[in-house]
Amino acid sequence: MSLKLKKSNSPNYFMEKMHEDLLGIYPLIIILYKVAEHVM
Repeated sequence: MSLKLKKSNSPNYFMEKMHEDLLGIYPLIIILYKVAEHVM
């Protein structure tokens, strides 16, 4: 049971990690964009 759970959990974990990374990077992109817009 736990083996099956771990196997099916692997792709989900990867997707969640990628999603977290995107959520972490997204605000930085917005801030950089606003700063660049302000500097122009």
